[in-house]
Amino acid sequence: MPYGGKTREQIQNYTDKIMVFLTKKNVKAVVVACNTATVYAIDFLREKYKIPIIGTVPVVKTIANITKTRKTAVFPRGNYKSPYLADLINKFAPEITVYKVGGTGLEE
Repeated sequence: MPYGGKTREQIQNYTDKIMVFLTKKNVKAVVVACNTATVYAIDFLREKYKIPIIGTVPVVKTIANITKTRKTAVFPRGNYKSPYLADLINKFAPEITVYKVGGTGLEE
């Protein structure tokens, strides 16, 4: 489902329900294959569940290493204002201009 327009609490609730289902199936690890769900729920899920949980995040580190102009943009609808994304930029791209652009429609 598109998470872009959901609140942090809604995303944590949805992903928690998914984790309940998966842990009942005795999975050994989970990949949260959504940037928005990763940004807003990964820490919550890792605290609650004791299996490896791998997230996907905007590829700030990769882009910072390959940009020739020292500028890039991220275009996630739901997480462009998140502290998590800001931390990624500060950690992996402090010398890069990163434009955080909110938008709609791509996730639908």
